[in-house]
Amino acid sequence: MNLEKVISQAKNGDQIAFKQLYQHFSSAMFASSFRITNNRETTKDVLQESFTTVFHQLKKLNDPNAFEAYLRRIVINNSLKEVKSKFKLVELDHDHLFEDNLDQERWYLG
Repeated sequence: MNLEKVISQAKNGDQIAFKQLYQHFSSAMFASSFRITNNRETTKDVLQESFTTVFHQLKKLNDPNAFEAYLRRIVINNSLKEVKSKFKLVELDHDHLFEDNLDQERWYLG
């Protein structure tokens, strides 16, 4: 596959060329995302979102040789965003933690 030619065609809206890019890079990008998400369904969602983003922003890419790195960065960022969105933030009571530490210090000091 002549990557520069296919990217040029995809930039001009050629959906067959974009499909070729997807077929060429999707396995590697799936592996990159799965290492982060550790979930197949989440990874599939990440790939769909990532390739859609690339499709809409492809005209901004100046160097066709940077396509894989550009795509991988988007996949990694989207994967991290998905993982972070699944964490719950818990507010800690700092006063209570501080009091517990003082009690431990008193115990050790006698």
